[in-house]
Amino acid sequence: MASLHRHSSGVWRIRFRFGGASFFRSLETHDEQQAGDIQRAIERTMGLLNDGTLTLPPAATPDDVWMFLRSGGRTGRTPRIEAMATTGDVIDAYLDSIPAGAKSDNSLQTERIHTRHFRKLLGHLTPLQKIGPGELQGYVNHRARRVSATTIKKELQTFHQIRDFALARGLVTGELPRKQVRLPKPPDKPPFATRDEIARQLDRLGLTGKEGEESEFWECLYLREAEVLDLLAHVKRSAAHPFIYPMVAMPAFTGCRRSEMLRSQVSDFDMEGGTILIREKKRRKDRSLSFRRVELNARLKAIMAEWFKQHPGGPFTICAPPGVLRSKSKRQEPDALTVHQAAHYFKATLATSEKWKVVRGFHALRHSFISACAAKKVPQPYIDAWVGHTTEDMRMRYRHLYPEQTKAVMGEVFKAADVIGQ
Repeated sequence: MASLHRHSSGVWRIRFRFGGASFFRSLETHDEQQAGDIQRAIERTMGLLNDGTLTLPPAATPDDVWMFLRSGGRTGRTPRIEAMATTGDVIDAYLDSIPAGAKSDNSLQTERIHTRHFRKLLGHLTPLQKIGPGELQGYVNHRARRVSATTIKKELQTFHQIRDFALARGLVTGELPRKQVRLPKPPDKPPFATRDEIARQLDRLGLTGKEGEESEFWECLYLREAEVLDLLAHVKRSAAHPFIYPMVAMPAFTGCRRSEMLRSQVSDFDMEGGTILIREKKRRKDRSLSFRRVELNARLKAIMAEWFKQHPGGPFTICAPPGVLRSKSKRQEPDALTVHQAAHYFKATLATSEKWKVVRGFHALRHSFISACAAKKVPQPYIDAWVGHTTEDMRMRYRHLYPEQTKAVMGEVFKAADVIGQ
């Protein structure tokens, strides 16, 4: 049976399966009654095809099938939908074409957010063929008033993937001259800083106590080793649930990303060998999942050993007993955390401390781990292997030297030099 879905733009769409293919197409109408009439006509035509009353044209493509069903089985005209494929239809086809596991859930969610902007600003019903450099430049100029240049660049990357998809399937013709679209130049990101450095900067700018204006500065916080241990001690004392302490400890002692921590499984821990496998999705573009091995710090090993004694079961390292995360759920298995749940429990646990509520997220612990390694003069290849860095840009963004160390080194410059003229 076919089902109707109303897009946020008000346009009705229909979803159904026929002949082993999935269809999710725009009905190009805002009228619910008209959409219902089309739905019933399509279902009636499918019934006539199934009982043999009607026959599809030979060598019919999915678009031919759609036009046949949409027209109620009339074959007198065979318009080529490819030449007038709408932006919305191509987006639907692109998203439907992505096989399970080809992209991470985060990447798919990001692309869906991008496509919502395309539908709204470029036009859901606009033929994709008519969107050229001028239309894209207008899109860029509009978005530049609301979001960063980095975000716009990522959105255009998604758009070009969709258009390449359409080009490969004959839904559009001709290459899109990408260099004709000019992007705003992004500013360099503020450097990461210690708690003391940020506090002094806020005082100089008169922003201390102005929570909204402080936020951007605290996003760039990283912690010294002693501060990381102090933060973890607070988490251990204040955590509302047992899974929160190991959830925070994992990125603190391995530098793993939040998504990697949530993806971790109990079987990844070799407690006897003293290592943990990190499941990553960013390093290898040709693999849906890859691994890197990290040595288990003695502190983390003890924390995880204690956690595994009370682990509620199931494959995931960080999880909660049934009913904790979803009170109305009837599931009997432990629940793995979502990205939003992990962020919620992280923030809620640190919110009880005036000192630690300024830590904005798990990324601060990743930066802190890398800085601690650099301070201990850990060779760069070891750091790269542990945290999954592959480019110099990544290394420069994440590696921070403690201020007292750089001051000590600078203090030695010219210290022993003879003064000219004496």
